[in-house]
Amino acid sequence: MLKLIRSHPILTCVFLGACIAGVFAFRPRAILVSEAEVRRAPMSVYVSSEGETRVKDLFIVSAPLGGSMERINLDVGDRVTKATPLTRIAASAARDLDPRAQQRAEADLKAAHAALNAAHADAEAAEAEADLARTDLKRLLQVKEQQAVAASVVDSARSKVQRASAGARSARLRAQVEAHRVESAQALAHYIHSSPDPSTGFPVTPPVDGVVLRIMRDHAGPVQEGEPLVALGNPENLEVMVDVLSEDAVKISPGTRVFFERWGGTATLEGVVTRVEPIGFTEVSSLGVDEQRVYIICAFTSSPADWKRLGSGYRVIARFLIWHTDAALQVPSTALFRRDESQTASSAWWVYTIEEGRARLRRVDIGEQNDLYTQIKSGLDEGERVVNHPGENLSPDSRVKIR
Repeated sequence: MLKLIRSHPILTCVFLGACIAGVFAFRPRAILVSEAEVRRAPMSVYVSSEGETRVKDLFIVSAPLGGSMERINLDVGDRVTKATPLTRIAASAARDLDPRAQQRAEADLKAAHAALNAAHADAEAAEAEADLARTDLKRLLQVKEQQAVAASVVDSARSKVQRASAGARSARLRAQVEAHRVESAQALAHYIHSSPDPSTGFPVTPPVDGVVLRIMRDHAGPVQEGEPLVALGNPENLEVMVDVLSEDAVKISPGTRVFFERWGGTATLEGVVTRVEPIGFTEVSSLGVDEQRVYIICAFTSSPADWKRLGSGYRVIARFLIWHTDAALQVPSTALFRRDESQTASSAWWVYTIEEGRARLRRVDIGEQNDLYTQIKSGLDEGERVVNHPGENLSPDSRVKIR
């Protein structure tokens, strides 16, 4: 062999070159892939849905008795007080001579007194709960200065104070409404027992100070008892009603932080969930699929100056913070895939790690997921590199090249 090499060196070099070229020619080519790094970083999980603002305490003024009503000379947006006359209703003679109407007026007056007493009791209970929540928050803030309590506990206590304060405010308004109902019932009972003057009529006044939001009946003429006339409220006291899928609603509870986006302003508004309604409803999606949805009621925690341009019935996009951690081991969700055909929730998740220029198959256990990233519980270490968007042409131990 050595003699052959010495006698024909050129042919030997050509032969060896051809062999080496053949090896490289038939060697599998490296697959171009994108890589991503396994890293620890803050991670949050949100539930997003469309919502609508509404006045927190809406009051409907109805006709207290049947008769002939005068025209309501108000416009939507007008401010009124409890002393502002909305209209007058002159009772019909047949109604005034009916003894059952007199008995009913007396019964309504007694019921109004009972409701007022209950409203005062509810207001006192709500105020006590708000005071207790503020006291607990003050203690936690003192302990937090010594770094002996988690920030999440303080945030939960702060949201509890906000909910309790909102509940106390609503309870006070209900007490004011019940007090107005007592006055109205007393005036109505006196009006029915006396001989009504058709020229004056019974005055209808608002139960609280507020703004006219809607006028259901403004023209003069006959009116039935209980017919809605005017809707009142304070547009500066708003809340947000959001409907979410029922499987997302079970992840949301009172105190959950929520962020409001795409409402028309540049800043993101913040809020807190005050109530998750206990009953759902069916709604047909844009694809024609029946969905079970639940209403979530939220209160603003941002400064009123930030959302003063919002009014009742405005559209917002609400993002509920379901889960958050400051240091989650995570990879892009596009790096994960399943190998079995079942694709069930119990199926294992896999990734391709990049080791020494080859794709190594690795099974992983995942945790929380958001739109972009997935938490890794086990199977990967921080700093490792994985294949992002693995294609079907990639197989275990394939040679890979980073794009």
